[in-house]
Amino acid sequence: GPPAESDHEGGLSASPLDDIAAPRDLTDDETEELRALLKSTLKLTNCACAIQAEEDSIDLLRYAFDLIGDGERVGDVLEELEFMELEICGRNSLEEMRVCLASYLMKLDGGKNNVITG
Repeated sequence: GPPAESDHEGGLSASPLDDIAAPRDLTDDETEELRALLKSTLKLTNCACAIQAEEDSIDLLRYAFDLIGDGERVGDVLEELEFMELEICGRNSLEEMRVCLASYLMKLDGGKNNVITG
């Protein structure tokens, strides 16, 4: 028979990108930049209701950044967003978001960390 996918019913398949997490807190500039990148992966056009889509995107991104800020892995962030079952964030959006988010966080890791903490 077909392979059992107990934890994901028709959801995302696992990816090496899932294990990436933010190496540190994002600066305000980084947060804005990443928010714009992630928002671009959402399906905000051709929705039944543009106002609802915009509100959903704000909720979804706020939640995503809470998770990222808590140091959650990319895979866990996507899983939580998938549970929201929003029209604007279908499977294609999630897959784009995974690449977007993972590559951004990897870039941070190798970047110069000029943020003074404490």
